Amino acid sequence: MPLGICDTQRIYNSEFEFPMPQNIVKQYLAGNGFDNKEEYSEEESQRLYEDINENYDNILSAHPKKEKIAVITAGAPGAGKTFKIHEELKFFSTQGQHYAYVCPDDVCLKNLKRTYIKDLESSSDAVSAYNKWRPGSNAAAQLILANLIRENYAFYFGSTSSHPATGLLFDFLKKRGYQIRLIHVTASDETRWKSIQERNNTFFKTTEEDIKAKGLAVSERINDTYLKYADQIDFYYRGGPRENTVLAAKWLRVENEEAQLGKLQVVDSKAYEEIKKIHNKSTQILNKPQLSWQETVEKSSIIL
Repeated sequence: MPLGICDTQRIYNSEFEFPMPQNIVKQYLAGNGFDNKEEYSEEESQRLYEDINENYDNILSAHPKKEKIAVITAGAPGAGKTFKIHEELKFFSTQGQHYAYVCPDDVCLKNLKRTYIKDLESSSDAVSAYNKWRPGSNAAAQLILANLIRENYAFYFGSTSSHPATGLLFDFLKKRGYQIRLIHVTASDETRWKSIQERNNTFFKTTEEDIKAKGLAVSERINDTYLKYADQIDFYYRGGPRENTVLAAKWLRVENEEAQLGKLQVVDSKAYEEIKKIHNKSTQILNKPQLSWQETVEKSSIIL
């Protein structure tokens, strides 16, 4: 069968160079990465290609609008990012506005019908099925995302946005004329860990230590990625595993001749102070006082 969007030449050429290295995408497609120990067989790869192309076709069948808008989440696992995305997508859909939506687990993994789902249904070992097809689901996410950007679709991307290379994607989007809106969701380590335990997602495999580490990594991206590239940041706070997210503040970029500043509007002062406290606790653990809330968000803002 034709490779379709699994043909990496579509997104790595003289006219379009996706920021994630091509060799990594190819490794994921082959099954190399994370906790998977064996490459996919030729037959498994064919089934994966079919799943990925079908997933992309299904996303396009909802007729997402062609507009250079990227809505990306930031926050550690369990903060409540996915719920917020679904809430917004449902709202915009009722308004007749349709966005593409990409997420390695919530979209891509759950729609690997011929591969992950098939293995899950025929085995009682959910963790092994997850480990095996996690590289494939991440390849799917990158390939789908890249092709959406190449075709100038408006999209939501579910991510922790915590990796040091996250800024490369944001920079790439800005250079292609995209407006970036960041949904930044904060919750305490305790809330996030309890939330993940209550999910009971068979494919989700993590540890409490990993949850804490991702929380620290999110704090490190505040200056070099979020404030540097985003046009708008909506700061949300979640106070408990069964509580909804609360909009604490909005940050809007304002171009200034001397500096790039933003206007910060505090919407809920109590939630805002909780976000600030959690962020500053992380920067203290990291021993990076230069990344404190006061030295980053507030220093880069006109507070309304």
